[in-house]
Amino acid sequence: MKISTKGFGLIEVLVALAIMAVGLLAVGAFQSGLVTESADSKTRAEAIALAQSRIEELRNYTLDAINATEFDTLFATITDGNQTTHTGTNTTFTRTDTVASPGDTKELTVSVTWVDTANETYEISLKTELAWESPSLAGEIEDLDDADTLVRSATGRAKLGEGQVGDGESPDTDTNGDLTGLLDRGDGDLRLTSDDDVVLTLKDACEIGDGGNPDGCTGFVEISGRVYIDTAAQKSWELGEIYVKASDAAFCQRYYLKEIDGEIKPQAITSSTTDAYETDNNSYKYFDYTCYLGGGWHGNVGIVFSDGTGSNVGVGVKDKVCQGDPTSIDAFADPRVASRRVYRGMTYLIDAGTGVQEVDPDTGLNIYYSIGVKDAMKLPDPKAVPVQASHDFVVTQLSDNDGASCIGVSNNGPMMRTDSNSGELFSGNPTDFYCLNTPAVDADGNMLTYYDDIKLDAFGFEIDDTCPFDPSDPPSTKYTVSGAIYFKADMLWSNYDIIKTTWMNTSDGVGNCEITDPIYADDSFEITYACTVYDWPDTEDSTLGWNGYVQINPDITEMACDNLRQYHTTVKSNMDNQNFSCQLGEVFNVYGRITEANGGKGITQIESSDGNCLPADDGLSYSCTSSNLLTDPAKWTGFLSFTSSKDICISAPNPTPVGGVEIIDNLKTSIIKFTDVEPNSVQVDITVLTNGSCP
Repeated sequence: MKISTKGFGLIEVLVALAIMAVGLLAVGAFQSGLVTESADSKTRAEAIALAQSRIEELRNYTLDAINATEFDTLFATITDGNQTTHTGTNTTFTRTDTVASPGDTKELTVSVTWVDTANETYEISLKTELAWESPSLAGEIEDLDDADTLVRSATGRAKLGEGQVGDGESPDTDTNGDLTGLLDRGDGDLRLTSDDDVVLTLKDACEIGDGGNPDGCTGFVEISGRVYIDTAAQKSWELGEIYVKASDAAFCQRYYLKEIDGEIKPQAITSSTTDAYETDNNSYKYFDYTCYLGGGWHGNVGIVFSDGTGSNVGVGVKDKVCQGDPTSIDAFADPRVASRRVYRGMTYLIDAGTGVQEVDPDTGLNIYYSIGVKDAMKLPDPKAVPVQASHDFVVTQLSDNDGASCIGVSNNGPMMRTDSNSGELFSGNPTDFYCLNTPAVDADGNMLTYYDDIKLDAFGFEIDDTCPFDPSDPPSTKYTVSGAIYFKADMLWSNYDIIKTTWMNTSDGVGNCEITDPIYADDSFEITYACTVYDWPDTEDSTLGWNGYVQINPDITEMACDNLRQYHTTVKSNMDNQNFSCQLGEVFNVYGRITEANGGKGITQIESSDGNCLPADDGLSYSCTSSNLLTDPAKWTGFLSFTSSKDICISAPNPTPVGGVEIIDNLKTSIIKFTDVEPNSVQVDITVLTNGSCP
């Protein structure tokens, strides 16, 4: 009987083990390669981000130069200078700047080098160009060649147009209403026309449907407003000699409306136009403008005079441009002297390692990236509620560059002329920086946003609802002002809900404070806060410090506070224990409207004997609270005073409070006195008289 034996020989086993070992080594090497490549990719991405952030800083620094000499000094020729080191996730980076001057522009190169795990050195470089014109000019004037240097910023998804309207083509000249036309040739692009010229092209703006037919187009971005000439002070310029220009790929149309044969029709502003619109008392001549751009654009819109200059600076009376809101009580909205308005959003990245926003290790400042406008956005937004102000400029003559001169002593400045209704004509007008982060709502309560969400999503940026500062003028230092707000009250959920509505802002803006939810200890609720404040020191003194205020905004119909604003001067370090005290309970609250006989506002100061008055942001209303009424029974005695350059009328309180009321009005400082009044909220309206007397 033959027995068959099956199995593996020693040689076969050894061969199999050898093959398996080779395979496992290959898999291990492959896996190791993947890990290395992933780390290298992350390192390269970090290097690019470092270079891009430096490019953004260099673009912003151009506003530190007010003439060509300072620009050349600021960007002196260097090779691999300004060396800094930055710690990344897997390695340490070295960043350097190179500045060359090949012609009228500065060619900037930012290089980032690093050594990988294999001890090999790598480098990436980003380049950009800056032109001296960018701090002072909003763009080139109409008769300059398109090949000349433009203000450098993000071009967006539009490009300068080429060619003319062809035979048989009929642009839509009705939609825009300003003599420009929209031309769709069915090739996916949308074109803006002026007369017979194609002046701007919006790339890939139209969807191509079946058979090559266009199936709807998205629109150009539109920024609109008015240019006013202060006729009381500015005599040298006529309307046709003042241009509105936007940086990079843009077209700005100037026009006015005129009745012709019973119809209101748009008329173009030309170099020979002397009179378009005039206000009732001839305080201003003005025209309308609309600047057309592409989505993703960020840059400047501003004024250029026919001699090719922006507003002049220096000693003596010079041509200047005012912007901002002369009716605002907030420092960040006050008028400014500037020939251009910056439009930009501010985004940031979260550090994967720490989970917090990226910080520049050299300055300690948070790192921000620029983001542009949303496709087809319109400013002012016609859908926004409340109505947004137009983006106006006031051309005037001033002897200095202080924004306070736009209001002037005794309210006689260029933004406060007779026809401005004590500045109300420019209520809500943006300052020289417009933050694209800030949302609005429509009539149905839907959120309206203005930043380029395509870029936001593509790069994974984070964004807040406010901008911490003007990125075209970055600060050099930041500090923190912190403390607590104590609310003496019973531990009730109803009190918690009232206290939780409290919010804060600083004189720099509305987005720089963080507060906690209320907690209860002893006999009070407590909210802690921390406000970031920024310092822009003078070039001659780098230690001036921050000057401004921190403001709390509680529900003053339900509580009284010892102070609503804390003013600080020469802050050069972090400040803590900057506390406020409030008390819920029985309060005598006075609120009301502020109007002028012809519809404006003229109150310059509101005071309470308790120091607790706060005008609304629009300057057209106010609210004051008494100290908390602790007597038994609760009573309050005190006064409110209102100051103006004109006579003031004070209405009788409604409802009539229980207690004594005395009104002393028809004076430039009018007073209402309350004696032993019981807790209540009463309305007292204020009217500023342009003429006549109180009823």
